[in-house]
Amino acid sequence: CWVFSGLLTTLLRAIGIPARSVTNFASAHDGDDTMTIDVFIDENGNDLKWSSDSVWNFHVWNEVYIRGTGHWPAVYAGWAAVDATPQVK
Repeated sequence: CWVFSGLLTTLLRAIGIPARSVTNFASAHDGDDTMTIDVFIDENGNDLKWSSDSVWNFHVWNEVYIRGTGHWPAVYAGWAAVDATPQVK
């Protein structure tokens, strides 16, 4: 993900769009589209692996700065998150 983010940041900046990479450590990943991170452990603290959710070591994505001009309403101006990493289907 850091490679995809670095490439997208470079591309966007090269064409004049303000962009930055964002890094998050201990990044939760919802693998079953429930919008929650479910972890099931037994009384000894062992993960029972009953969920496809996980916590990644880190994740890197991008933010681009969107101006509120033209067809883009000013209320939505500011930094917007985009993720160049190919998503899991």
